[in-house]
Amino acid sequence: MQFLYTVLVVAFIYFSKIAYGCDKDPHQGVLVIAAGSFLSASSEQGVNWSPSEIKGQMTFNQGTCQYEKVIEGLPTNTNYDWKVAFNGNWGGDKGCNNGGNCQFNSGSSGAVLLIYNPYTGQLTTSPLSSGQTINPSVTTTAPPPTTCSNPYKGRIVRASGDYQTELGSTAPWLATEANSLMTFDETACVYFLILSGLKPDKFYEWKVTFDNVWSGSIGCGNGGNCKFSTSGAGTVKLEFEPNTKQLTFRPLPTICGNGQCELGETCRTCSVDCGECPPAVCGDDTCDDGESCSSCPNDCGKCPVCGDGICASNENHQTCSQDCPNELPGCEIFREESCQSGSQFQANAGSDAKRWQTPVPGTNGYQSSYQDYHTLVGYADIIYTNSDRQSADVCLETKHRYASSITLHYFFDGTAQTTKCKRFTSSYTGILEAIVKGSDGSTLQLPDIDFAWNAKPIASRSGDYRNGQKGAVGEMFGWQNKDIKEECEFLGKAVVTLGFAPNTKQLTFRPLPTICGNGQCELGETCRTCLVDCGECPPAVCGDGTCDDSESCNSCPNDCGKCPVCGDGICASNENHQTCSQDCPNELPGCEIFREESCQSGSQFQANAGSDAKRWQTPVPGTTGYQSSYQDYHTLVGYADIIYTNSDRQSADVCLETKHRYASSITLHYFFDGTAQTTKCKRFTSSYTGILEAIVKGSDGSTLQLPDIDFAWNAKPIASRSGDYRNGQKGAVAEMFGWQHKDIKEECEFLGKAGYLGVKLFPVHEQLMSTQPFENAMNPWYFMYQPISYNLDGRMGTREELRDLIQTCRGHGVRVYIDAVLNHFTGAGNDMNQHRNPNGCVKWGNKTSSAPVERQSPYYTGAYTYQYNPNTGKAPANEFPGAAIGPEDFHCDRVLGSWSDLFILNNGWLVGLTDLDTSRETVRERQAAYLVDMLSLGASGFRIDAAKHMSPEDISAIMKKVQTKMGGKLPDDFFVWLEVLTGGEAGVIWQGPSWYGTMFENILKKDLGSDSEVNKIKMWDGLYPKEPQNNPTVSRHRVVIQNDDHDQQNPGSSSRDMANFGCVLVKNCPVGEHRNFEIRLFTNPNGVSNNNDDWPIRFILSSYYHTHGDLGIPDGKSSCDLCTTTCETCRSSVPYIKAYDRMACAYTGSGYTRTHRDIAVINAMRAWMKLAPVSGSSLGIAHCA
Repeated sequence: MQFLYTVLVVAFIYFSKIAYGCDKDPHQGVLVIAAGSFLSASSEQGVNWSPSEIKGQMTFNQGTCQYEKVIEGLPTNTNYDWKVAFNGNWGGDKGCNNGGNCQFNSGSSGAVLLIYNPYTGQLTTSPLSSGQTINPSVTTTAPPPTTCSNPYKGRIVRASGDYQTELGSTAPWLATEANSLMTFDETACVYFLILSGLKPDKFYEWKVTFDNVWSGSIGCGNGGNCKFSTSGAGTVKLEFEPNTKQLTFRPLPTICGNGQCELGETCRTCSVDCGECPPAVCGDDTCDDGESCSSCPNDCGKCPVCGDGICASNENHQTCSQDCPNELPGCEIFREESCQSGSQFQANAGSDAKRWQTPVPGTNGYQSSYQDYHTLVGYADIIYTNSDRQSADVCLETKHRYASSITLHYFFDGTAQTTKCKRFTSSYTGILEAIVKGSDGSTLQLPDIDFAWNAKPIASRSGDYRNGQKGAVGEMFGWQNKDIKEECEFLGKAVVTLGFAPNTKQLTFRPLPTICGNGQCELGETCRTCLVDCGECPPAVCGDGTCDDSESCNSCPNDCGKCPVCGDGICASNENHQTCSQDCPNELPGCEIFREESCQSGSQFQANAGSDAKRWQTPVPGTTGYQSSYQDYHTLVGYADIIYTNSDRQSADVCLETKHRYASSITLHYFFDGTAQTTKCKRFTSSYTGILEAIVKGSDGSTLQLPDIDFAWNAKPIASRSGDYRNGQKGAVAEMFGWQHKDIKEECEFLGKAGYLGVKLFPVHEQLMSTQPFENAMNPWYFMYQPISYNLDGRMGTREELRDLIQTCRGHGVRVYIDAVLNHFTGAGNDMNQHRNPNGCVKWGNKTSSAPVERQSPYYTGAYTYQYNPNTGKAPANEFPGAAIGPEDFHCDRVLGSWSDLFILNNGWLVGLTDLDTSRETVRERQAAYLVDMLSLGASGFRIDAAKHMSPEDISAIMKKVQTKMGGKLPDDFFVWLEVLTGGEAGVIWQGPSWYGTMFENILKKDLGSDSEVNKIKMWDGLYPKEPQNNPTVSRHRVVIQNDDHDQQNPGSSSRDMANFGCVLVKNCPVGEHRNFEIRLFTNPNGVSNNNDDWPIRFILSSYYHTHGDLGIPDGKSSCDLCTTTCETCRSSVPYIKAYDRMACAYTGSGYTRTHRDIAVINAMRAWMKLAPVSGSSLGIAHCA
């Protein structure tokens, strides 16, 4: 019976998948072994944990496209560990949670199917239950037949392109080629053509032609060629939608062995379908694979001959300059710039005609920073109107290649005008952005423009400076700007002026320069620093209790203490593992790893006792691993906490919260824009229009430079628009998955015109990055959800770019929402430490950061480590200094092994991610400050990632702190939505006594105080569109909905069952079907009772097609060109594709999907928002209609 069940399972999986075929098995020819603790107990009776045990060999199933191994005869209901090994050794083995062991339970039958997916590297199991009935012919109900409107019915429709010669055509771009004939699908209402036998992973171009002629052909954009790319098998499906005239494509695997000799298959590529190839015959007019131009010119044509006037593919200028001119002959060089006479000094006549040498986008040598310099260049000219320099004219001086035929528009902070100059006065306190755009589409982004009146006044000092006309100047040859900035305090100071403000009771000080040579031995001067004022230093006296500069532990132990001795059991500051291994152990023996972060009992959730003693793991300057961006994190960490004093948010206290390694013995000073005080808080009002700089300095010399501090009153007001937006509490939000900040900034004008309430950004915090592949891809998308600090320097852009984006979008009436990660930090083992797997001792190195190198933060986890930290002498621990988060702020390490046990759901480590203890007040305060920082930049709300893994009490407490810090009331247009994705645990999550059902609303009401505030805390439950009724306890005005979401885009990521009520565009969902689901989201969402008021916030996902792999992002940071380690495993390189394209249409191309640009979807959304419909021309995309 058990055997029969196994056959049925395999047969069911096979017949449900065989139609799709498999890509090439990446482990073809490799011995794949399932090794673990189970084999000796199974009916196989093999050797446990042996990577060469043949009884654990897995086989590749062509039906399921995965390796499988049936294990039977195990003791029932017993837990086992396992991994996958290759070729009889542990190198490169596959496991779970960053290489750890995977677990399974033998269940009531003692039988299980072990599964390994060679394409994703994922290990899974499926229990085999003899009592379970399997129906191998499960089907779904077919939809009713559709009547299609086909305006091209009866006409000949072909897909013509440059690919045709590769499939046997006599030339490319033929409108008469029989093999290019498209077939009309009456069910999907599209014409399609499946091509196979093309080159794998290659781009081609195509258009649709009719009735064997080119007249009336259809392409992309303004009639241009469309592009498509093949799969790894060289196969693709081309589609033409006759009503919308849109051309799309979908890469497909070929299916050699289905009994059909398909287009592109030949006797050589698939003999099983097409039969054996006949022998090559020279003279039959067919150039077979075994023939060439040399062996058979009759069939293959004459070989290229240098001098025939044709530069063939095997010729170049070096081999045949007659046919391939490229450069001057011999060693000649151009000399056209040389002067023609002794009196000449100007450039030679005609030099200007050589301008415009910059490559055009898409050609060799181009990079995005070159903008449109091939056509348009310029600069900003600042002309102050008088000598007080309190007003100025800014003129954008330009030169255009085709100046006589185009019109230029000049944008100052996003506002366009037709004249090149604009006047500004000292009331303008920002940094001016200037852009020039041509009517031909050319764009020039100029560097930031600063004004003299915004420069900080020169601080007053005593001395004979004569208003800057006398003095010494330090020339800093070879110094970087950031180093000179830090040195300026030294250059300017020597003594200080102390101040006390009696009304505010604040103590301040201001550094003043010392003057060595003025005859006074001033405070801070010594005999060593200023001999002329303080006199000769007395000789050092051993025994006076002072360790002078000339004394040491060797020459005077009485004053300087005994010198460290190797073997005394103390690892002194001048000892390390290399110089004294007895005192300074470095690593654990064998393949052992530290396990000190693990929970000690089933009820424990807090970090283990003594965890805080492992803090301060950051290297000290001058030691291995240190870089200047790590500042003095080895001793001092902290963050800025903004607390608005009332709900109008026109004044705020800024408090610099810090933690110092030696807090009891040092004094801290707090600098706000360079002015020091001894108290950590300072009040600011709306009269402060700048960006605040904060620095903390310790009396021990430690320094902490905090990120810029922004205030809410400086954010640009939301531009007013007509529509049923309800002050930001109703509307559609476009989610821009994989878009960089600079692209979203450019897209905001379109979003505003289209009528979107806002735009959602994916995580903007500093996040995990790597220089080696992970799951065969560089920097997969989910790295964005692994924070390493709360600094706003994410993969998609810097803090400065984020500020610019938000200001621009608000100016177009578009609110900005941000994906916030509060549940966890980076994955265990993804950090700055060295790691190894205890099973086989496989090692891996450290990771890096998304921030610019000068702002990167260090970060540490304790998992899979084996070396003692050289700065603490202790085992590594979870510490993220850039966020001021330490080891005591995390839950103890527990596998998240249950989705229905609320204790484990809250306290377990989700897929190995370091889980924050959000019950701690210090963590709640830090996270609330992080959210308020983004609100102060001008953000309007947040998605809270993985919210179901945080307790409702913790989330409510954090929201209460945000409310308090925002002046006692959340902003009117503010809302958050909690990701509470539910599957089989929906009952306990929504209806449990203290989880996310009615009780959570009561907790929120208690903390936030009013229904209007509670209504701003919304839910994303994932139940729409299939079963929105399964969340009956949460009012629909507190639930947000959408069709497909970013978590569904990739294999192995979270998913939700949408049945026939929705679909995922990039997972083989036809464009027309997807568009209809997005339209229905606004016109008649499934389960709606009052479409005007139910689910007032609805989301549209704009993603990207997986043309180059499933895990990378086309932002340029998933390119294998960035790889430096184990690069042979980088198999899914994703090139850079610019997300913003002002002429782009929805659903087109092979890059970004741009679903939010679809005219039909936009007008469905606008009708829901009580707005009139718009045309494509009014949005600047008339060609997309």
